Amino acid sequence: AAMTPGIQVACTLSLGGGILSAIGANVLAWSGHRARQRGSPWSSRVMMLHASISTLFVLFGIGIFVISCSFGPVATLVPIQTASNLGANMLLQIALGIKRYNKAMRVGTLVLVCAVGCLLDVGPAEPAKMDIVRLISSPAAIIWLIVLAASSVVSGVAC
Repeated sequence: AAMTPGIQVACTLSLGGGILSAIGANVLAWSGHRARQRGSPWSSRVMMLHASISTLFVLFGIGIFVISCSFGPVATLVPIQTASNLGANMLLQIALGIKRYNKAMRVGTLVLVCAVGCLLDVGPAEPAKMDIVRLISSPAAIIWLIVLAASSVVSGVAC
């Protein structure tokens, strides 16, 4: 099946969002790795810089992914974003010397990344029109939102 221009844009943005989020996560992983290699911690200013760079990359990646969802089916784009994040994460960690991936880890990651390629043909189509207000005001959705809110409060108090 041919891909429409909208789904091409959505997939490209989703892919980019996953890669940017992986870069953001690996900024902090690299920072900790280098500090252990050097045998001394970074200064608080440098640590704040690394955290800020990481946060910017992650938020930019999330923002691009959210934009991608306006161009294509979320059920297809989430796995694409996740697969690109996994692949980029593995490649960055290997390239930066943060982690050694054994054969099983590399093959497992690549199998997951490649499996996403099937989703465009076999994945679900986006519904033409969704009534979001009706969906989130259903009893099951309200219960779920209450459970999520309560869990957030409990985890915030517990931590």
